[in-house]
Amino acid sequence: MPLLDVQRRYRLLGRIRLGQKGTKVVDGETVTFPVKLDTFRLTSPKEDYLEAAASLYGGTVQPWEDAPTGDQYQLVTDTNQLDVLVPPQRITDTQSYALWNAGGLQRRCDGHTQTDGTACACDATDRECKPVTHLQVMLPRLPDLGVWRLTTTGFNAAAELPMTVDLLSALTDAGRPLPAVLMIEHRTAKVGGQTRRYVVPTLGFTESISEIEVAAGLDSGTLERILATPERATAAARPVLPPERAALPAEPAPIPTPDDSVEPPASDRPAVDGSTDDPAAEPAPPDGLGADGGSAAEIRNAVMALAPSEAIDLARLLLTERPATPEAMPVHQVWVRRLFYAMERCGLWRPVEDAAAVFRNDGDPMPTDPLHVALWKHHQAAHLADLRRDDLLTFCTQAADAALAKLGEGES
Repeated sequence: MPLLDVQRRYRLLGRIRLGQKGTKVVDGETVTFPVKLDTFRLTSPKEDYLEAAASLYGGTVQPWEDAPTGDQYQLVTDTNQLDVLVPPQRITDTQSYALWNAGGLQRRCDGHTQTDGTACACDATDRECKPVTHLQVMLPRLPDLGVWRLTTTGFNAAAELPMTVDLLSALTDAGRPLPAVLMIEHRTAKVGGQTRRYVVPTLGFTESISEIEVAAGLDSGTLERILATPERATAAARPVLPPERAALPAEPAPIPTPDDSVEPPASDRPAVDGSTDDPAAEPAPPDGLGADGGSAAEIRNAVMALAPSEAIDLARLLLTERPATPEAMPVHQVWVRRLFYAMERCGLWRPVEDAAAVFRNDGDPMPTDPLHVALWKHHQAAHLADLRRDDLLTFCTQAADAALAKLGEGES
């Protein structure tokens, strides 16, 4: 019988990206900003995957020094086309509008209702949130069995990729998996009287429909009949999982990572990929989740209200946005609380059931949540406020190292 509480997923081998970060000096300070590329950039924790890709697509494999999670490698290829296979996936199920800033995920919605049940806060004609779309493809010319994920925050990709993936699923259902091509398209748009240039990831074929039918062993006219009945394409991508199946809180993928799906304010944003095809200007983010910290209870309630995948988004962003050492102690306290609660919410750090019997404070049982167990285990402190400044900074470093290691396990 099927396991109803286990969310199936493809093994993630690496990421396909449309940009990289650049740097410039502003008022004497070096800041980073996203730079769009004309060719694909591949990243992976497995160097041998990228070495194989370099022999096919050109470029030189290099360590990704400021990767958000664990040891990573990167390859800027010489090509804007990749031969791919598109496995079955429910791409629309993972789409959402999302607003991020340096304080973390501010809100997420489907265009009408936010995840907290309230109405979408955005003006539908001028959205602050970005449409996040994840596409999973296989690179059949590279080693190993698994998928490579592309994340984009562009409106054109959000509208086009789901229909294309559904159509490819229908074509696959009619015969056998059809090879497709993932391409970078350059487009322009008029915004405020100015011409904006942007890139859009697209899926398509490099052969004619008749040639594809012959290669796939399909009867002549099969593709035309499918194209004439788009509802078939939609039906072909219907749920892979039983409708009653729920994802485990610890489910680590498919999820966005901060380097190419998070859109913090330009003044203090971490390095991000230029993967958006939105020609509009970057909106100024409003105050939101934990913008001024709040009490420990408020921070916990806010983080615990996130979906598991949103909690991982937040954890990864926090690891790229660690407060500088000179910051006041409350800033470090807010940061480490968010990190612990995010890791707990997504199931990567679980409550310790026997903590009350192991760690005691003047005879009173300790809480079982990971934050307070770690506090007592490493510093014999019942609360963050009990730590001196040096101990708090050490505790933040220990938490960051542990989170990076755990998140790295999910990526490898």
